[in-house]
Amino acid sequence: MLFESSIRSGDPRLSNRNKSGQATEVQNAYDHSFNGRIIYARNLYSKLFLQLIIVCIYVWIVHALQDLDHFLEQTKWIFWLSLGVCIGISTLAFIYRNQIKTAPINWLVFLSFTLSLASVCGCLVAFGNSQIGLLIFVNFASLIFFLFLYSSTIRRKITYSGAVLFVSAGILIVFEMFTIYTKISLFWIMVISLSSFLFAFLLLYHTYSNLNSEDSYDISTADDVSGSVTIYWDIILLFLKMAELIKDNLFNRHN
Repeated sequence: MLFESSIRSGDPRLSNRNKSGQATEVQNAYDHSFNGRIIYARNLYSKLFLQLIIVCIYVWIVHALQDLDHFLEQTKWIFWLSLGVCIGISTLAFIYRNQIKTAPINWLVFLSFTLSLASVCGCLVAFGNSQIGLLIFVNFASLIFFLFLYSSTIRRKITYSGAVLFVSAGILIVFEMFTIYTKISLFWIMVISLSSFLFAFLLLYHTYSNLNSEDSYDISTADDVSGSVTIYWDIILLFLKMAELIKDNLFNRHN
């Protein structure tokens, strides 16, 4: 009787309980949404790290085997064929990204792109200084690995400060390793480290923008396997857009 009279009279305690329950449901939905986005970022970084691990292994094989290094240096058609396949696969994946989200098509695209990218990088190492090439790919692989570690330590939201801390640690570790154990000049190590940091910033900005744009990017339909292929074109377009904005800003200041 007391409970029924409370309902009829509009007991404020029941109203507060309803509001509290609704707030809890909204908060749980918010947490679940961000958990899904963090899981997607974690899976995306793991696929990119797998790509660069395969590339680094093949580059190290080219660096270690002088016969293979000499063979790739002499047969330049392998480089142009691999480059054409790599650009073609990434371009088609970028255009038809909504049609390649299902298995096994996404994994076939991922493997073919990764192998062609490894072939291109191996040929570039054979054409130039193999130690510098190895430094480049180890640097990029380490920053992707540290971004993966960072995404594994968070539950709610990716932040620039935390990601920059992890990326800086990875770049400094590689910097120290190649400074101590190789004879590469300090100039090249610094240039490659700064380039890696710029790539990490663009990658982080791209991921952060997608994870926090609920209207323009549906995380429920996103595929991390094919996304690890199309993200290179996304970063290139983002870099060109930033360069255009800087150019327009300088032009307006000049006027």
